[in-house]
Amino acid sequence: EAGSSGSDLAYMEGVLQKLGERREEAEEACGAAQKRLMLLLDAEAHLGAEGVRSFAVDRSLSSLNDAIIRLGQEFCPEICIRVIPEKAAKDGVKSVQRIDIEVSPTPYLGLSTGERRRVDLLLQLSIRECLERSRGSISLRVADECDDGLDASGVEGLFRIFDAMDKRIFFISHNPVAKNFCTDVLTVVKRGGISRIED
Repeated sequence: EAGSSGSDLAYMEGVLQKLGERREEAEEACGAAQKRLMLLLDAEAHLGAEGVRSFAVDRSLSSLNDAIIRLGQEFCPEICIRVIPEKAAKDGVKSVQRIDIEVSPTPYLGLSTGERRRVDLLLQLSIRECLERSRGSISLRVADECDDGLDASGVEGLFRIFDAMDKRIFFISHNPVAKNFCTDVLTVVKRGGISRIED
């Protein structure tokens, strides 16, 4: 091509090569998406739309219940928690309509405030773990006053779970007991409407 310098030509060749690579990646992603779509369509043909949904929920709940059992041993071993799908028949196919949380031996409303707080936290941590397993791990977490309403043994159990997660956690708390479980502590004091970090 007349008037083109060698560097322009090299640049254009580089651009064309990158476009070719991206096209190949896009074709691979499209092929994988088509395979997933075919599997879903096949499953829907055999199980129906509600059956596919029910199957997916059952698999997810199994992972969630496993996480609840494992984390619950550290955090609230005296309370048994299970997430159960409520299935109802629709057009001859049983499918998940609601999800219930079963707490025993004492029902949720019969628990003390601290016990309810432990159950709530356990469910949140278990759901978060399942989401991370399916979507990728997060290296930093922010826990803002999640120890609120917990006694000293509850705070200790919470930090045992955090230790097992092997993650960096930015923990915010008004509870002085929490400082005993942290490696680096910053104390923020408010005086005259101004917050400052104390040494």
